[in-house]
Amino acid sequence: MGTAVNSICSLCSSYGNIRQRWLLVHSQQAYERESKQLDKRVARAKEKAEKEWRTLQKSTFQCQADAQAAAARLGEKLPWHRPQAQVVPLKLQLAAQNQTIPDQKGKPTQTPTMRRIAQIFEGLDILIIQRDNQILSRQILNMTNVHRTIISLLSSEVQYCYLVDF
Repeated sequence: MGTAVNSICSLCSSYGNIRQRWLLVHSQQAYERESKQLDKRVARAKEKAEKEWRTLQKSTFQCQADAQAAAARLGEKLPWHRPQAQVVPLKLQLAAQNQTIPDQKGKPTQTPTMRRIAQIFEGLDILIIQRDNQILSRQILNMTNVHRTIISLLSSEVQYCYLVDF
């Protein structure tokens, strides 16, 4: 076994008029063990958040307030993630910019369904290159001009999510 690296600090306090002396001990070995456990908890929380988010995305809402309320309820269940709902006026943007995207039959349309938009975005993947828990690069894989057209019509927050800068 390697040599343990510990730090000790003496602290004094008073509680209920009783003087107390505390020793604070830092163990590098315990710190590394707890860091690994925290990484595992964060990874599990991330998987849970992604699963819950996918479930929420399958839902249909009657109005913006309902979508935002559902996102807020989801956020209350997740300790480290805060989802936000945003109304995406894609059909208005397509008409305003005189743009079209292909429908299920490949014909151009300015009034796609949200289901069609979701189908178009299936298969996009994010590649994250890491070294020593440090992110070196992020890339979106399989992005086409149709994806870029749709993303260009959406908010800057959406563009940021897809690593696109117009």
